Amino acid sequence: MKITSIATILLAFILQVNAQTNYVHNIIVLNEGRYDYTTNTQTVPVTIGTINPATFIYTPFDTLVNSRFASDVVVNNQFIYAAADSFLVKYDKYSLQPLNSIVVPGIRKIALWNNQVLVSKGEYQKQFNYYFEVYDAGSLNFLYALDTTNGPAYSSEDIIVVNNTAYLAVGNGFEWGNEQDIIGRVDLTAQTYLNEINLGPNATNPENMMLHNNKIFTLNNQDYSTSSVSEYDIATGNVTTTDLLTPTGCSASAIAGNNIY
Repeated sequence: MKITSIATILLAFILQVNAQTNYVHNIIVLNEGRYDYTTNTQTVPVTIGTINPATFIYTPFDTLVNSRFASDVVVNNQFIYAAADSFLVKYDKYSLQPLNSIVVPGIRKIALWNNQVLVSKGEYQKQFNYYFEVYDAGSLNFLYALDTTNGPAYSSEDIIVVNNTAYLAVGNGFEWGNEQDIIGRVDLTAQTYLNEINLGPNATNPENMMLHNNKIFTLNNQDYSTSSVSEYDIATGNVTTTDLLTPTGCSASAIAGNNIY
C-alpha cells in the first residue's frame, strides 16, 4: 500500500444504474463551513451540494443552519445522510429535499448497516455517556447505544462495517495528552461490544478508516505533531504501522486503488 499526501474533501457518490451499466449521476459535497470560536460567529455557513460529473458544475441544495461544522456524509439507494455539528440530517437522494433532522450531540461519523444509521461521537471539552449510538435509518428514531462501560470509553471517529461487525476508530483525539490507539469491534446483530484491538504507541488517535483487501487502514493523527498509517488484517489480527514523520492535523485521507492519499 502506497501512502501519498494530498488534501481532500467530504464526498459521497450517487450511482445511477441502467441496463447493467453503472455511472456516477451526482457527486455529493458536504462543506464544513467555518466557525470562529473567538467571536462565536459563523463566518462561512455549513452547506451541502452536488457536482454534475459531466459538467463539473457545483450546485448547493441546502444550508445547515445552527451547525458550526460538518463531519460526514453517506449515501444509500434512496437517501443521503449528513452529520453536522449536533444534527443528523436525512435527504431524499433524487429530489434533494430534506426529510428529517434530529439532534445528536457530539455526532462525528456515520455508517449504514441494514436499516440502521451507526453514529460515533466526540467533542472538545465534553464527555458523553455513549460514544456509539444507533438510529433507525427510516424514521431516525433512537434504537440503542453502548455506554462507556459496555462500549468504547473514549471519543470515536470513523466507522467501517464488514459483514455484521462495525469497526470503530477510538482515538480520544479531543483530549490532548490522552490519545488512544484503539479499534473497537461491535457485533451489530447482538448489539454488543466484542473487543478492542490496540494499534500500538505509534498509532494513537486513529481518525479515518479505509477498507482494502480485507484489511483496515487507519490514519493516526497521534498528538498532531506527527502521524502514521496502520494496517489491521481482519483475518489474522496482525497490525503493522508506518510512521509518516509529518503531521496531518485534521486533514482528510482516502484510499484509491492501491494508494492512500
